[in-house]
Amino acid sequence: MPIGEPNEQWLRAAIESVQKQIYPHFELLIITNTHLNSHPRGNLPDSPEERGQGPVDSGIKWRDGPQNTTLAAALNNAPDSPEERGQGPVDSGIKWRDGPQNTTLAAALNNAPDSPEERGQGPVDSRIKWRDGPQALNNAPDSPEERGQGPVDSGIKWRDGPQNTTLAAALNNAPDSPEERGQGPVDSRIKWLDGPQNTSLAAALNNALAFARGDFIALMGAEDQLPAHALYKIAQTLNAHPDTDLIYTDEDKLNAQGQRYDPYFKSDWNPDLFYSQNFLRHLTAYRRSIINDIGGFRPDYQGNEDYDLALRFIEQIDAERIRHIPQILYHRRDFPEHTPRPSQDGSQHTASSHLKKDSGVCALQAHFQRLRQPVKVVEAMGGHTRVIYPLPDKPPLVSLIIPTRDKLKLLRGTVDDLLNKTDYKNIEIIIMDNGSVEPETLDYFKAIQKNTKVSIIRHAAPFNYSQLNNIGVTHATGDVICLINNDLQVIYPQWLTEMVSHALRPQIGAVGAKLYYINDTIQHAGVIIGLGGMAGHALKFLAREAPGYHWKPFLIQNYSAVTGACLVMRRNVFEEVGGLEEKHLKVAFNDVDFCLRIRERGYRIVWTPYAELYHLESASRGIDDTFKKYRRLQHELNYMKTRWGETLLNDPYYNPNLTLEYEDFSLAWPPQE
Repeated sequence: MPIGEPNEQWLRAAIESVQKQIYPHFELLIITNTHLNSHPRGNLPDSPEERGQGPVDSGIKWRDGPQNTTLAAALNNAPDSPEERGQGPVDSGIKWRDGPQNTTLAAALNNAPDSPEERGQGPVDSRIKWRDGPQALNNAPDSPEERGQGPVDSGIKWRDGPQNTTLAAALNNAPDSPEERGQGPVDSRIKWLDGPQNTSLAAALNNALAFARGDFIALMGAEDQLPAHALYKIAQTLNAHPDTDLIYTDEDKLNAQGQRYDPYFKSDWNPDLFYSQNFLRHLTAYRRSIINDIGGFRPDYQGNEDYDLALRFIEQIDAERIRHIPQILYHRRDFPEHTPRPSQDGSQHTASSHLKKDSGVCALQAHFQRLRQPVKVVEAMGGHTRVIYPLPDKPPLVSLIIPTRDKLKLLRGTVDDLLNKTDYKNIEIIIMDNGSVEPETLDYFKAIQKNTKVSIIRHAAPFNYSQLNNIGVTHATGDVICLINNDLQVIYPQWLTEMVSHALRPQIGAVGAKLYYINDTIQHAGVIIGLGGMAGHALKFLAREAPGYHWKPFLIQNYSAVTGACLVMRRNVFEEVGGLEEKHLKVAFNDVDFCLRIRERGYRIVWTPYAELYHLESASRGIDDTFKKYRRLQHELNYMKTRWGETLLNDPYYNPNLTLEYEDFSLAWPPQE
């Protein structure tokens, strides 16, 4: 959100973007307040005069005082009314009043406004039929058939009845209302509400909530905009899924010239990513009855009132009642030149940003306290959050299984790092020897077995990665299994502690690591289903310190799959899904298939950037460059397509608007949504 002076033009554009919705049944609640004590955008900058510049707009009067603009649009200390400036009203549809401010777009799709005919005007849009009575967000206006047109979308059932969505906006020191100027409102769907003075943003939001009549509440910034079909798409989704309690959409940004940029195409519901980053933001519609049940907004987490609300909200509902619309239905006003850049440790170097980040950490910590989970929440890279899950007082034995055939230099480096550079000490190492013949390797096996933590299991059959690991698990005695390649190098000693802490979470089925090539570019940061025709590694070749796509390389999150090169899970999960598929997937895609079967059982897959290792990929086996290997690969591809079918066409942790040709989260072409 911008940290800049209030702009009447942008405010007007925001209101007009709501008025232009093709789905006409809503109300826009705008709460005015002289002062809001909390505003995540921070205080307004000094006036242009104080900065040594001439006024940008002579109609804007600069005042001291806090400003507010979060998910609802708050403009603290807005300019005087047009009358006070000696001008006539810019738009008689905008009602200017003193009182509490609130910039939340709580759009209640309750009663439709009076018809244009009743206001003495001709209809604005002949496609829209205006009626008396409440309207519900599930029910659209008259059907196209009733209007003499063919159906716009056969998936939408048109009916009469109540409908609902609520938008709210807050303006501090707004000018006089049209009524006070002797004019009537242009649009009765827009309601300006007075509220208590010197209140918090949360109190102002709750004031709007008390007036809202919609079944669903959405929050909107005062300078932000909605595309004309935004509420229509929400209504369409609710009509198709009436059990929905929360809907969120994709979003992008608007610069000072009104140009759109930096789209955020989000995944479907991703709990672990939400604990790292509040990716819901805009546009999100919440069922109002649940907001009321949990007590509305709270003032305890300034700058993160929406995050605190969302955390308490999801505690009350099942994940199946959360739905994502993979389309950009919100344009957020932003000014990169005014945004403090993160330092290497993620700090923003401003008091307001530190306050906001601290409140985000506290809101998330409070969430886990309510769930009675003894985790620790800390600040992470880019101003995000990290959840550290504790190990039990007696950490479980981890069995690390390493398939190998000769390549002693690689194997020795991996084993040495596991024994000497890993802080998790309760381990056993099972080396699956797939027919090593070199004397140096055999001598090493004799020597290393003197370490009681290491054992050698010989299996000289043709290479079958799945079979080697399955046999290794039968010899393992640990409650936690780690499949690990023989060509890995440890970067940080805490890597295994991090992975085990996630693997012990009951809802987690498997955990993946962040792997780098030796040149410090990413080799693995999760697996995207459908990439390259089957599956591929996310963010491959991205520089180690690059923020990537919306900081994803630095955030714990869920994926559909992770690589088997370093894969940790509870032993009982491995056995529950039957281990790796050793008949049809001897070399490729066995890890993807394994993860999909884990998810099929209701578990989640987690990838963590806090388990970092180097991976010298294919250094031990080489590449598939013979006709025999090609035929084997084709068989594995065909098996995966037969086994998983349409699952391979739509990865819920990706987005249909992103490419399936490259690993860089670039846009799909042609555009998909």
